[in-house]
Amino acid sequence: MADDFVTVEHFENAGEARSAKAFVEMAGVVVLLADEHLPLATMGNLSGTVKLRVPSKDAERAKAVIKQM
Repeated sequence: MADDFVTVEHFENAGEARSAKAFVEMAGVVVLLADEHLPLATMGNLSGTVKLRVPSKDAERAKAVIKQM
């Protein structure tokens, strides 16, 4: 199932990623957050980012929702 998901945005912290996830889900798009705990694991080093991933068929819609945030 996750094979047809694409990354549409990167966030430097999990809080921002979760907010974006909620907005995109309200638009009816399934969302997966990848590497959500990576910034914690790297002790605050912002080299790790949280990826917001959606089904490839919904990528443009998700990008539009995020842009409106």
